[in-house]
Amino acid sequence: TDNIKVNQEEWEIKPLKEIPNDPERIIVIMKWLQFLIDRCGRDNLSNILDYYVDIGWISEDAKIRLVDFSQGITEDNMEGEPVPNKDITNLPSKDHIQSLIFIQKLKGQELDKHFLDKIDGELNRISKKLNNYQFK
Repeated sequence: TDNIKVNQEEWEIKPLKEIPNDPERIIVIMKWLQFLIDRCGRDNLSNILDYYVDIGWISEDAKIRLVDFSQGITEDNMEGEPVPNKDITNLPSKDHIQSLIFIQKLKGQELDKHFLDKIDGELNRISKKLNNYQFK
């Protein structure tokens, strides 16, 4: 991993501090909240948003507004049955990455395909090196 160089500014994520009120971003908010509720259930929505506050992706004020927005979103899956509640520790990393993409969109920033491909490439290289490493 010595040859992996990371530009700190490129990877720094500033938290979503306020919830925008324009129509396009309201749609993004609703889609994101539906995504989270579908993944973890309504009872765990506050917990997962707390996790995003803890890791610095959103502010506490943004979390409160998101919970307010979620009141109008139903909880059911494609079959019409209630979504089983999942703890945030049971969510796969791809769900958290999807949330990060929603957050960036709400901030008016896009994680471009090059950025996402770069992360994926770096992770694949690390995995290959670990698989080939001879542990003593």
